[in-house]
Amino acid sequence: MGDPFLRDETLVEEDLDAAVTEQVAINRTDANPANPPSEQPVGISAVLFDGAQEFDVKLERLSDVLSRRPEFSRIDFLKVDVEGAELEVLRGLDDAHWGIVRNVVLETWDASGVRGEIEELLRAKGFTLKCEEAPWSKGFWMISASREG
Repeated sequence: MGDPFLRDETLVEEDLDAAVTEQVAINRTDANPANPPSEQPVGISAVLFDGAQEFDVKLERLSDVLSRRPEFSRIDFLKVDVEGAELEVLRGLDDAHWGIVRNVVLETWDASGVRGEIEELLRAKGFTLKCEEAPWSKGFWMISASREG
Protein backbone atom coordinates (compact mmCIF):
# COMPACT_ATOMS: atom_id res chain seq x y z
CA MET A 1 0.00 0.00 0.00
CA GLY A 2 1.44 3.35 -0.98
CA ASP A 3 1.52 6.71 0.69
CA PRO A 4 -1.84 8.50 0.33
CA PHE A 5 -0.06 11.74 -0.55
CA LEU A 6 2.03 10.22 -3.33
CA ARG A 7 -0.58 9.88 -6.04
CA ASP A 8 2.13 8.98 -8.55
CA GLU A 9 4.59 6.74 -6.74
CA THR A 10 6.85 6.72 -9.78
CA LEU A 11 8.06 10.12 -8.58
CA VAL A 12 9.76 8.39 -5.69
CA GLU A 13 11.03 5.47 -7.76
CA GLU A 14 12.55 7.75 -10.40
CA ASP A 15 14.45 9.79 -7.82
CA LEU A 16 15.54 6.91 -5.61
CA ASP A 17 19.14 7.13 -6.82
CA ALA A 18 19.28 10.68 -5.46
CA ALA A 19 17.93 9.69 -2.03
CA VAL A 20 20.07 10.48 0.99
CA THR A 21 19.79 8.75 4.34
CA GLU A 22 21.11 9.83 7.72
CA GLN A 23 21.34 7.64 10.82
CA VAL A 24 19.96 10.26 13.22
CA ALA A 25 16.71 11.07 14.97
CA ILE A 26 15.35 14.54 14.18
CA ASN A 27 14.09 16.87 16.91
CA ARG A 28 13.80 20.56 17.70
CA THR A 29 17.07 20.48 19.65
CA ASP A 30 20.06 18.17 19.74
CA ALA A 31 19.54 17.49 23.46
CA ASN A 32 18.31 14.03 24.38
CA PRO A 33 14.99 14.30 26.22
CA ALA A 34 14.67 12.83 29.66
CA ASN A 35 12.07 10.22 28.81
CA PRO A 36 12.95 7.00 30.61
CA PRO A 37 10.80 3.99 29.85
CA SER A 38 8.24 2.96 32.40
CA GLU A 39 9.15 -0.04 34.54
CA GLN A 40 5.59 -1.32 34.21
CA PRO A 41 4.16 -0.52 30.76
CA VAL A 42 0.40 -0.02 30.81
CA GLY A 43 -2.38 0.04 28.26
CA ILE A 44 -1.50 -0.20 24.61
CA SER A 45 2.22 0.31 25.30
CA ALA A 46 2.26 -2.99 27.17
CA VAL A 47 1.13 -4.67 23.95
CA LEU A 48 3.06 -2.62 21.42
CA PHE A 49 6.41 -2.52 23.21
CA ASP A 50 6.46 -5.87 24.99
CA GLY A 51 9.91 -7.29 24.39
CA ALA A 52 11.15 -4.12 22.68
CA GLN A 53 14.85 -3.40 22.67
CA GLU A 54 16.06 -0.02 23.91
CA PHE A 55 19.02 1.82 22.38
CA ASP A 56 20.40 5.35 22.24
CA VAL A 57 20.25 7.40 19.07
CA LYS A 58 21.81 10.73 18.22
CA LEU A 59 19.30 13.60 18.08
CA GLU A 60 19.82 16.45 15.65
CA ARG A 61 17.84 19.37 14.35
CA LEU A 62 16.71 19.09 10.74
CA SER A 63 18.59 22.31 9.96
CA ASP A 64 21.81 20.79 11.33
CA VAL A 65 21.45 17.87 8.93
CA LEU A 66 20.67 20.22 6.02
CA SER A 67 23.64 22.45 6.89
CA ARG A 68 25.93 19.49 6.20
CA ARG A 69 24.32 19.15 2.78
CA PRO A 70 24.78 22.51 1.02
CA GLU A 71 23.96 20.82 -2.29
CA PHE A 72 20.33 20.72 -1.15
CA SER A 73 19.17 24.02 -2.57
CA ARG A 74 15.55 22.91 -2.90
CA ILE A 75 13.37 20.35 -1.13
CA ASP A 76 10.34 19.53 -3.23
CA PHE A 77 8.76 17.08 -0.78
CA LEU A 78 9.36 16.86 2.97
CA LYS A 79 7.47 13.98 4.59
CA VAL A 80 7.47 14.09 8.39
CA ASP A 81 6.38 10.76 9.89
CA VAL A 82 7.60 10.71 13.48
CA GLU A 83 4.70 9.35 15.53
CA GLY A 84 3.73 12.45 17.49
CA ALA A 85 6.88 14.60 17.29
CA GLU A 86 5.95 16.45 14.09
CA LEU A 87 5.89 19.89 15.70
CA GLU A 88 9.29 19.28 17.30
CA VAL A 89 10.80 18.35 13.94
CA LEU A 90 9.32 21.43 12.24
CA ARG A 91 10.58 23.69 15.03
CA GLY A 92 14.08 22.38 14.32
CA LEU A 93 14.08 23.99 10.87
CA ASP A 94 15.69 27.44 10.63
CA ASP A 95 14.19 30.20 8.46
CA ALA A 96 17.02 29.79 5.94
CA HIS A 97 16.01 26.18 5.41
CA TRP A 98 12.27 26.86 5.40
CA GLY A 99 12.99 28.91 2.29
CA ILE A 100 14.03 25.83 0.30
CA VAL A 101 11.03 23.68 1.23
CA ARG A 102 8.15 23.58 -1.26
CA ASN A 103 5.82 20.89 0.13
CA VAL A 104 5.37 19.35 3.56
CA VAL A 105 3.22 16.34 4.38
CA LEU A 106 2.53 14.94 7.83
CA GLU A 107 0.01 13.14 9.96
CA THR A 108 -1.08 14.29 13.40
CA TRP A 109 -3.56 13.15 15.99
CA ASP A 110 -6.12 15.32 17.81
CA ALA A 111 -5.12 13.84 21.17
CA SER A 112 -1.58 15.21 20.74
CA GLY A 113 -3.00 18.71 21.11
CA VAL A 114 -0.58 20.27 18.60
CA ARG A 115 -2.52 20.27 15.34
CA GLY A 116 -3.37 23.97 15.65
CA GLU A 117 0.26 24.87 16.36
CA ILE A 118 1.45 22.85 13.36
CA GLU A 119 -1.07 24.56 11.07
CA GLU A 120 -0.18 28.00 12.46
CA LEU A 121 3.55 27.39 11.96
CA LEU A 122 3.12 26.20 8.38
CA ARG A 123 0.88 29.15 7.48
CA ALA A 124 3.38 31.55 9.07
CA LYS A 125 6.06 30.08 6.79
CA GLY A 126 3.93 30.87 3.74
CA PHE A 127 2.28 27.53 3.05
CA THR A 128 -1.26 26.87 1.89
CA LEU A 129 -2.73 23.97 3.83
CA LYS A 130 -5.03 21.11 3.00
CA CYS A 131 -6.20 19.21 6.09
CA GLU A 132 -8.17 16.00 5.79
CA GLU A 133 -9.31 13.66 8.49
CA ALA A 134 -7.71 10.29 7.85
CA PRO A 135 -10.25 7.82 6.47
CA TRP A 136 -8.84 4.97 8.55
CA SER A 137 -9.32 6.58 11.98
CA LYS A 138 -11.33 9.44 13.44
CA GLY A 139 -9.13 12.06 15.07
CA PHE A 140 -6.10 11.49 12.83
CA TRP A 141 -5.38 14.25 10.33
CA MET A 142 -3.33 14.34 7.16
CA ILE A 143 -1.88 17.79 6.56
CA SER A 144 -0.35 18.75 3.24
CA ALA A 145 1.26 22.15 2.92
CA SER A 146 2.44 23.67 -0.34
CA ARG A 147 3.69 26.92 -1.75
CA GLU A 148 4.94 28.29 -5.03
CA GLY A 149 8.56 28.99 -5.62
